[in-house]
Amino acid sequence: ENPLTGPDDRIVNQSTMFTATIAAMYSDISWPDLAASLLDAEDGTPDGILRMADGITGREPDGTYQNIAESGPVIRCASGIVQETPDDPESLLAELRKIAPRFSLDIRSEDLRNLCEEMLDDPADAVVPSYDGEAPILVTGGTNDPATPLRWAEELDELLGPSSTLVQFNGEGHGQIIGSKCITKLEGAVLADLELPEEGTECDADPKVERPEWWDDLPSPRGISEAQSLPALLAAFGLSSSVGYGEVRLTELPTEDVLEAFGSELSADFEQVTETEIVPDVTARYYSAPNDLFFLVLVAPPSAFEGKDLESARGIVPDGKTAVVLVALDA
Repeated sequence: ENPLTGPDDRIVNQSTMFTATIAAMYSDISWPDLAASLLDAEDGTPDGILRMADGITGREPDGTYQNIAESGPVIRCASGIVQETPDDPESLLAELRKIAPRFSLDIRSEDLRNLCEEMLDDPADAVVPSYDGEAPILVTGGTNDPATPLRWAEELDELLGPSSTLVQFNGEGHGQIIGSKCITKLEGAVLADLELPEEGTECDADPKVERPEWWDDLPSPRGISEAQSLPALLAAFGLSSSVGYGEVRLTELPTEDVLEAFGSELSADFEQVTETEIVPDVTARYYSAPNDLFFLVLVAPPSAFEGKDLESARGIVPDGKTAVVLVALDA
């Protein structure tokens, strides 16, 4: 009911919002972006909802789609991963409606059937993980992973035998490889020293990096705006609250002028450590900062959003503007 109209007369309805919400569930980095997009949609501007939905469905700027949605079921069926048709699809659908009324709105009883029967003449043999070697294997699973629940990690750990150890991550998000310093340390020990943690080891989410006391004393160079509310841009750079405290400013100045402006106006408490191009056309300059933190000045001109690395942020920054991302990073 009452759908909105987005760019190019695209219809934005409950299904679009559902898809955007699923996209945000994969990482809490995206939660502020979803919140801002929903507020904009309430005001009649659905661009953010469309952008998030397009990102997870693989929609290209020209309106074509990647094949991720079609390839997934084919790969699962060919791997013997089958969703058997329930004895009573209507009863199961009624239960879904009761447990998850919003997320089951677009589900029909036909969606619960075994799709593999239509794709393959004969069912494929299931690929069952097994391992009898001595090299250590670290399995991680998150308590609040919306896509691959913890029980799947527990089952995999059992299948891999005595050389496998499960580490439970008590936090949000899908995948834990680089999302937790604790997990990263344990992974490093396996790769570098072939050492596994003790059975029952758990890792908690990294603490939030608070706005530092010195933040209000940062320079405000001429030609660079005050802080802008662009959570989607912070998410595109992977800047969660546990990684650092960040703000976005806008300018029309060239990259070198932005870096020079901050470099000349920062106090003596800030010492430049390094400068690097993190993705094409995006320059990052790092400074050591008070309170055992690092200060990052990241400059992304319009050309940076034309490539694949920042395609998720395309359209977020106003045309012709350069994004200046300031971040306090935990050392």
